[in-house]
Amino acid sequence: MVEFNATVHREVVERREYGGRGSPWEFNLRDVFRWAQLILSDKEEEGGSAVNAVPAIIDESSAGKYAGTIYLQRLRTVSDRAALAKSYERCFGTGLPRGGRSVSMTDTSVDVGGTILKRIPYRTTTSASGSDRGVLSTAAPEVLRSLMPPLRAVADCINMNWPCLLVGPPSSGKTTVLRSLGESCNVMLEEISLTPNSDVNELIGCFEQIDSGEDEKELFDDLSRIQEVAAQLLVGSGEEIVALGRIREEDARLSEIFSGIDNGSSSASLTS
Repeated sequence: MVEFNATVHREVVERREYGGRGSPWEFNLRDVFRWAQLILSDKEEEGGSAVNAVPAIIDESSAGKYAGTIYLQRLRTVSDRAALAKSYERCFGTGLPRGGRSVSMTDTSVDVGGTILKRIPYRTTTSASGSDRGVLSTAAPEVLRSLMPPLRAVADCINMNWPCLLVGPPSSGKTTVLRSLGESCNVMLEEISLTPNSDVNELIGCFEQIDSGEDEKELFDDLSRIQEVAAQLLVGSGEEIVALGRIREEDARLSEIFSGIDNGSSSASLTS
């Protein structure tokens, strides 16, 4: 693995034999560490002890399984990837494995070409647009075979909590890859449209003044709904009528309290 990493560095960075598109590149010890982390995480998913099994599991087959994610998918053109695949074959004596070419799902997991992602079978949250998204179909999404390698690479990054940057021309499948993974795992995908005028605050947020009056209004609305439900449930008996009267008295008392808070805030603003 170290020899292959050094070979790629010499060919791409020093000699510039290929990899011109997207350069400059860096291939260093960090890539070897990440490569090994993927191999060990695969062993841990199988239920084995990654520490004790290191000498047995890092072989040509296990190394080749994730070489595409760490190296091949970073290059931008078909010819560059073919050149890197030849370098891999010279170092390991075998070609890069193709990996799985399909997506399959169960209630709790998604298999993306051999990479397993956790799946949420039920989702009750609401998206930012306000539309509720229910349980998705158990049918796997239809994905073009040409998108399976990047789909699997993104799935590997998700498993390892690594940041992932998708690069490509319009209509090359970047959005399709992310949406397919989101739908398969039944998780919310937040999409933000960026323009040259976009500000960093749109991504990380900022400190803004908040009007407490909005929170008070929401509280009053909640109390009103509670009162309506209570009035519908209480029917007829003396004890129930007394309870309804107490709810109304409490509502009136809270209204007076919050009215005093509003008047105090207004006075403070005028004074300042």
